[in-house]
Amino acid sequence: MYKYLLSIVLSAVAVMSAQAEPLSRLTSYQDQSIVTDIRPLESISLDADDLLKRSDMARGGNLDGIRFNAELTSFKEGEEVNSFGMLIEAAGDDNLVSFTAPARSRGISILVRSRNMWFLSPTTKRPVPISPRQRLLGEANNGDIATTNYSRDYDAVVIGEAKVEGIDSYVLWLTAKEKNVTYQQVRYYIAKDSHLALKSDFFTASDKMIKYALMSYGNTITLLDSQLKFIDEMKVYDAIRKDSMTIMKYFDIEARTIPASRFDRRALMQG
Repeated sequence: MYKYLLSIVLSAVAVMSAQAEPLSRLTSYQDQSIVTDIRPLESISLDADDLLKRSDMARGGNLDGIRFNAELTSFKEGEEVNSFGMLIEAAGDDNLVSFTAPARSRGISILVRSRNMWFLSPTTKRPVPISPRQRLLGEANNGDIATTNYSRDYDAVVIGEAKVEGIDSYVLWLTAKEKNVTYQQVRYYIAKDSHLALKSDFFTASDKMIKYALMSYGNTITLLDSQLKFIDEMKVYDAIRKDSMTIMKYFDIEARTIPASRFDRRALMQG
């Protein structure tokens, strides 16, 4: 009898915990100056993976080929600390990030093939494997500069809805499918009308928020005779050190075919 009652109690606790976890993930670490009207959805009939795929396209993911320039600048206490210029070429799961500025960084590149990354430099004899979690500049990690393919890298569930700077949005919780991704967990806000990702909250595996990012979409690209909004700026903030921020600006966006040879490690090392 005792064991039977104990099993009922434990089952009830498990159910309550399962219900509380999504609510906690929806409401924790929220900045009410950015995110308001936070609430669970009464009924969820959305395809979270489809939402991710649509939002990925506006950040360069799931496209046959795209090329653009980017400027990455870090700030501390409102003062510029450092800056890099980059040319980014991407096709499917492959990315090549070639540094263009400052002059001392020219010839350096980062190659991404699926979830694997390498650092290439004229001073190294062979490509050096690197982690997408390694810090590149300011609050930006190596994985932040590649095009976004969250639909490949994460399992997603819709946990609620909210307004992000006044825009009605779905709130998704993303959990990494593999260990070698930039972030283990992401709380992701996708606009209901445009399906553009507006905000990302980045978490450790223990649900501790470490950074967040805000995205805007002032660029457009032509894809299959249609105009598609494309990201023009991403601001990444440290969740603890509020005076630290990194801005990534995107420009000269062009949807185009990128030859497979651009992502060949041997060819890149040979110049």
